[in-house]
Amino acid sequence: MSVATDENYRESVLPSHVQARVSVEQASDFGWSKYTGRRGHNIGIKTFGASAPLKQLLKKFGFNAKK
Repeated sequence: MSVATDENYRESVLPSHVQARVSVEQASDFGWSKYTGRRGHNIGIKTFGASAPLKQLLKKFGFNAKK
């Protein structure tokens, strides 16, 4: 891909005129601000050390389709 193609793709996925972006991550939200920007909001687990099978963590932290 050329640089122009990369920039066109980036603009098609993350339009520069949209500044209120939200990321939702089942794990740490580290790194997502790169995509959400200064006005964005990142939702993720802020605690450290949770270790269990995925289904148990999803239940504990309340990640489900309804929420």
